[in-house]
Amino acid sequence: MKESLLFPCSKQGRWEKGYVNRETNEFVIAPKYFSAQHFKDGLAAVKLEYNGKWGVINEEDRLIIPFKYDDIKYYSESLMAAKLNNNWGFIDCLDKIIIPFKYEFASWFSEGLAPVQLNGWYGYINKSDEVVIGFQYNWAAPFENGFGEVELQGNRFSVDKIGNKWF
Repeated sequence: MKESLLFPCSKQGRWEKGYVNRETNEFVIAPKYFSAQHFKDGLAAVKLEYNGKWGVINEEDRLIIPFKYDDIKYYSESLMAAKLNNNWGFIDCLDKIIIPFKYEFASWFSEGLAPVQLNGWYGYINKSDEVVIGFQYNWAAPFENGFGEVELQGNRFSVDKIGNKWF
């Protein structure tokens, strides 16, 4: 994955966000978004208004996914978690639903797994929506360097990709 030269930024004294080129320090996408995420693989989630919906643009500021989602997490491993009608699921860059909107919360995929919440508990699923690490935690974070950080009854520890605990 190539890092984008563009990063979200506001003009001095203004709340609207646009995108500045890291090399030229000039706006290449005018500040017009209420909220703007970093580009990943050429895509970034943005929203126009405070109570507005999220959509996805490319680095040319072309709308790729319409403004219809309540929230969107970062594009990662060809998918992004999106919230619609109070439920989370996963879509691809063409706005195709890959994993149905059925979770209470979802984060991004990392190392092939994503933390999701169902019935108040967190676990990890793969891109086929198969539960890899069961719903047994109070909180869970995306995997990094082979481990995911989880919390159970106020205690935080790491788990590997098959659910073994590492203290």
